[in-house]
Amino acid sequence: MTPRNGHPRHSHHHHQPVQASDYDSETAYTAPQQLPVRSNTELNLSVLRRYKPSISSILSIAASCQIYNYFPADQTWDKAEMAGTLFVCQLAPFSPASVGGQDRYCIIILNKKGLDNLIIEMQDVLEVEITAEIMIIRFLERGQAGLQGSLGEEKVLGFFIQDQEDTRQLNCTLIKEFWERTRDAPVVETLERGALETAGTGGFADGGFESGSGNGNPVIAGRRLSLRDLFGGQGVR
Repeated sequence: MTPRNGHPRHSHHHHQPVQASDYDSETAYTAPQQLPVRSNTELNLSVLRRYKPSISSILSIAASCQIYNYFPADQTWDKAEMAGTLFVCQLAPFSPASVGGQDRYCIIILNKKGLDNLIIEMQDVLEVEITAEIMIIRFLERGQAGLQGSLGEEKVLGFFIQDQEDTRQLNCTLIKEFWERTRDAPVVETLERGALETAGTGGFADGGFESGSGNGNPVIAGRRLSLRDLFGGQGVR
Protein backbone atom coordinates (compact mmCIF):
# COMPACT_ATOMS: atom_id res chain seq x y z
CA MET A 1 0.00 0.00 0.00
CA THR A 2 1.19 3.25 -0.89
CA PRO A 3 0.83 5.96 1.65
CA ARG A 4 -1.79 8.55 1.04
CA ASN A 5 -0.64 11.83 -0.11
CA GLY A 6 -0.88 13.85 3.02
CA HIS A 7 -2.35 17.29 2.85
CA PRO A 8 -0.80 19.74 5.20
CA ARG A 9 -3.22 20.59 7.85
CA HIS A 10 -3.81 24.24 8.33
CA SER A 11 -5.16 25.51 11.56
CA HIS A 12 -8.49 27.15 11.15
CA HIS A 13 -7.94 29.15 14.37
CA HIS A 14 -7.05 32.74 13.64
CA HIS A 15 -5.14 34.67 16.27
CA GLN A 16 -7.14 37.70 17.34
CA PRO A 17 -5.13 40.86 17.87
CA VAL A 18 -4.62 41.56 21.55
CA GLN A 19 -6.35 44.74 22.51
CA ALA A 20 -4.37 47.18 24.51
CA SER A 21 -5.52 47.50 28.05
CA ASP A 22 -6.39 50.79 29.58
CA TYR A 23 -3.05 50.74 31.33
CA ASP A 24 -1.30 50.47 27.94
CA SER A 25 -3.50 52.82 25.97
CA GLU A 26 -4.00 55.62 28.45
CA THR A 27 -2.00 57.68 30.83
CA ALA A 28 -0.69 55.76 33.77
CA TYR A 29 -3.18 55.64 36.63
CA THR A 30 -2.38 57.88 39.53
CA ALA A 31 -3.90 57.14 42.91
CA PRO A 32 -5.69 60.12 44.46
CA GLN A 33 -3.57 61.98 46.95
CA GLN A 34 -4.53 61.57 50.56
CA LEU A 35 -6.14 64.64 52.05
CA PRO A 36 -3.82 66.45 54.42
CA VAL A 37 -4.47 65.73 58.07
CA ARG A 38 -5.62 68.84 59.92
CA SER A 39 -4.13 69.54 63.30
CA ASN A 40 -6.24 70.15 66.39
CA THR A 41 -5.34 73.83 66.21
CA GLU A 42 -6.60 74.08 62.63
CA LEU A 43 -9.82 72.30 63.53
CA ASN A 44 -10.37 74.56 66.53
CA LEU A 45 -9.73 77.67 64.45
CA SER A 46 -12.22 76.49 61.85
CA VAL A 47 -14.92 76.11 64.52
CA LEU A 48 -14.15 79.37 66.32
CA ARG A 49 -14.16 81.43 63.12
CA ARG A 50 -17.77 80.45 62.54
CA TYR A 51 -18.62 82.61 65.54
CA LYS A 52 -15.80 85.18 65.30
CA PRO A 53 -14.32 85.39 61.79
CA SER A 54 -11.65 87.90 62.83
CA ILE A 55 -9.78 85.36 64.99
CA SER A 56 -6.20 85.03 63.77
CA SER A 57 -4.72 82.59 66.31
CA ILE A 58 -5.39 80.63 69.49
CA LEU A 59 -3.08 81.66 72.31
CA SER A 60 -4.25 79.39 75.13
CA ILE A 61 -6.91 76.78 75.94
CA ALA A 62 -8.58 75.61 79.15
CA ALA A 63 -10.43 72.35 78.68
CA SER A 64 -13.28 73.15 81.07
CA CYS A 65 -14.57 76.43 82.47
CA GLN A 66 -17.79 77.06 84.43
CA ILE A 67 -19.39 80.52 84.39
CA TYR A 68 -21.13 82.16 87.37
CA ASN A 69 -23.43 85.19 87.15
CA TYR A 70 -23.19 87.95 89.74
CA PHE A 71 -26.32 89.70 91.03
CA PRO A 72 -25.41 93.08 92.55
CA ALA A 73 -28.78 93.73 94.21
CA ASP A 74 -28.32 90.97 96.78
CA GLN A 75 -24.62 90.30 96.11
CA THR A 76 -25.12 86.65 95.24
CA TRP A 77 -23.73 84.32 92.60
CA ASP A 78 -25.59 81.88 90.40
CA LYS A 79 -24.16 78.96 88.46
CA ALA A 80 -24.95 79.81 84.84
CA GLU A 81 -25.99 77.44 82.09
CA MET A 82 -22.64 78.21 80.48
CA ALA A 83 -19.69 75.84 80.62
CA GLY A 84 -17.23 74.43 78.14
CA THR A 85 -13.79 74.86 76.62
CA LEU A 86 -12.28 78.31 77.07
CA PHE A 87 -10.15 79.80 74.30
CA VAL A 88 -7.94 82.86 74.58
CA CYS A 89 -7.56 84.21 71.04
CA GLN A 90 -5.85 86.97 69.14
CA LEU A 91 -7.94 88.93 66.66
CA ALA A 92 -6.84 90.44 63.39
CA PRO A 93 -5.97 94.13 63.89
CA PHE A 94 -8.09 96.87 62.44
CA SER A 95 -6.78 98.83 59.48
CA PRO A 96 -3.29 100.14 60.34
CA ALA A 97 -4.24 103.43 58.73
CA SER A 98 -6.99 103.98 61.30
CA VAL A 99 -5.76 102.37 64.50
CA GLY A 100 -2.07 101.69 64.09
CA GLY A 101 -2.54 97.93 63.97
CA GLN A 102 -3.23 97.62 67.70
CA ASP A 103 -3.29 94.07 69.06
CA ARG A 104 -6.75 92.74 69.84
CA TYR A 105 -7.76 89.78 71.96
CA CYS A 106 -10.89 87.94 73.03
CA ILE A 107 -12.18 85.16 75.25
CA ILE A 108 -14.50 82.51 73.83
CA ILE A 109 -16.30 79.71 75.64
CA LEU A 110 -17.95 77.10 73.42
CA ASN A 111 -20.99 76.29 75.52
CA LYS A 112 -21.75 72.60 75.98
CA LYS A 113 -24.90 73.38 77.98
CA GLY A 114 -26.74 75.41 75.35
CA LEU A 115 -26.65 77.09 71.97
CA ASP A 116 -25.31 80.44 73.14
CA ASN A 117 -21.54 80.82 73.35
CA LEU A 118 -19.71 83.46 75.35
CA ILE A 119 -17.51 85.94 73.47
CA ILE A 120 -15.83 88.85 75.24
CA GLU A 121 -13.45 91.23 73.50
CA MET A 122 -10.73 92.67 75.71
CA GLN A 123 -11.59 96.18 74.58
CA ASP A 124 -14.97 95.73 76.28
CA VAL A 125 -13.47 94.59 79.60
CA LEU A 126 -13.43 97.07 82.48
CA GLU A 127 -11.84 95.05 85.28
CA VAL A 128 -10.12 91.69 85.76
CA GLU A 129 -9.57 90.19 89.21
CA ILE A 130 -7.78 86.89 89.89
CA THR A 131 -8.28 85.07 93.19
CA ALA A 132 -6.86 81.75 94.31
CA GLU A 133 -9.75 79.82 92.77
CA ILE A 134 -11.65 82.06 90.37
CA MET A 135 -11.25 84.88 87.88
CA ILE A 136 -13.80 87.71 87.91
CA ILE A 137 -14.36 89.89 84.85
CA ARG A 138 -16.47 93.04 84.64
CA PHE A 139 -17.24 94.07 81.08
CA LEU A 140 -19.64 95.89 78.82
CA GLU A 141 -22.05 93.44 77.29
CA ARG A 142 -22.96 93.91 73.66
CA GLY A 143 -26.57 94.69 72.84
CA GLN A 144 -29.18 92.64 71.04
CA ALA A 145 -27.80 93.61 67.64
CA GLY A 146 -25.34 90.73 67.84
CA LEU A 147 -21.61 90.37 68.24
CA GLN A 148 -21.01 93.59 66.34
CA GLY A 149 -23.87 95.44 68.00
CA SER A 150 -23.80 98.42 70.33
CA LEU A 151 -22.49 98.08 73.87
CA GLY A 152 -25.05 97.60 76.60
CA GLU A 153 -24.96 97.41 80.39
CA GLU A 154 -22.10 96.31 82.58
CA LYS A 155 -22.00 92.67 83.58
CA VAL A 156 -19.90 90.67 86.05
CA LEU A 157 -19.03 87.01 85.50
CA GLY A 158 -16.99 84.53 87.50
CA PHE A 159 -14.77 82.09 85.60
CA PHE A 160 -13.97 78.85 87.41
CA ILE A 161 -11.45 76.90 85.34
CA GLN A 162 -11.76 73.24 86.27
CA ASP A 163 -8.22 72.21 85.47
CA GLN A 164 -4.86 71.72 87.06
CA GLU A 165 -3.79 74.66 89.16
CA ASP A 166 -0.87 75.61 86.91
CA THR A 167 -3.10 75.55 83.81
CA ARG A 168 -5.73 77.66 85.56
CA GLN A 169 -3.13 80.16 86.70
CA LEU A 170 -1.57 80.34 83.22
CA ASN A 171 -4.87 81.14 81.50
CA CYS A 172 -5.95 83.68 84.10
CA THR A 173 -2.57 85.42 83.97
CA LEU A 174 -2.65 85.60 80.16
CA ILE A 175 -6.17 87.01 80.13
CA LYS A 176 -5.26 89.72 82.61
CA GLU A 177 -2.05 90.54 80.73
CA PHE A 178 -3.87 90.93 77.42
CA TRP A 179 -6.54 93.07 79.06
CA GLU A 180 -3.86 95.34 80.54
CA ARG A 181 -2.26 95.72 77.11
CA THR A 182 -5.59 96.76 75.67
CA ARG A 183 -6.43 99.04 78.60
CA ASP A 184 -3.10 100.87 78.42
CA ALA A 185 -3.24 101.34 74.64
CA PRO A 186 -4.03 104.75 73.13
CA VAL A 187 -7.56 105.74 72.22
CA VAL A 188 -8.74 103.33 69.55
CA GLU A 189 -11.22 103.85 66.78
CA THR A 190 -13.33 100.72 66.99
CA LEU A 191 -14.63 100.17 63.49
CA GLU A 192 -17.18 97.61 64.62
CA ARG A 193 -18.82 100.23 66.82
CA GLY A 194 -18.13 103.31 64.77
CA ALA A 195 -17.10 105.33 67.84
CA LEU A 196 -14.03 106.29 69.85
CA GLU A 197 -13.56 104.42 73.11
CA THR A 198 -10.87 103.75 75.64
CA ALA A 199 -10.41 100.46 77.45
CA GLY A 200 -10.42 100.40 81.25
CA THR A 201 -12.09 102.61 83.82
CA GLY A 202 -9.92 103.04 86.83
CA GLY A 203 -8.21 100.94 89.42
CA PHE A 204 -8.89 98.62 92.31
CA ALA A 205 -9.90 99.19 95.90
CA ASP A 206 -7.95 96.98 98.33
CA GLY A 207 -7.08 94.58 95.54
CA GLY A 208 -10.65 94.07 94.36
CA PHE A 209 -13.06 95.75 92.01
CA GLU A 210 -14.02 99.30 92.82
CA SER A 211 -17.42 99.60 94.41
CA GLY A 212 -19.76 102.54 94.60
CA SER A 213 -20.12 103.31 90.91
CA GLY A 214 -23.21 105.38 91.72
CA ASN A 215 -25.17 104.23 88.68
CA GLY A 216 -26.54 100.89 89.83
CA ASN A 217 -24.31 98.91 87.50
CA PRO A 218 -23.09 95.53 88.75
CA VAL A 219 -19.69 95.72 90.42
CA ILE A 220 -17.79 93.58 92.88
CA ALA A 221 -17.22 94.83 96.41
CA GLY A 222 -13.71 96.04 97.14
CA ARG A 223 -12.29 92.82 98.54
CA ARG A 224 -10.85 89.58 97.25
CA LEU A 225 -13.33 86.72 97.07
CA SER A 226 -12.66 83.03 97.54
CA LEU A 227 -14.83 80.14 96.41
CA ARG A 228 -16.08 79.88 99.98
CA ASP A 229 -17.16 83.53 99.83
CA LEU A 230 -18.80 83.03 96.46
CA PHE A 231 -20.44 79.65 96.70
CA GLY A 232 -20.25 78.43 100.28
CA GLY A 233 -22.56 80.85 102.09
CA GLN A 234 -26.22 81.70 102.20
CA GLY A 235 -25.89 83.96 99.21
CA VAL A 236 -25.51 81.01 96.89
CA ARG A 237 -28.54 80.32 94.73
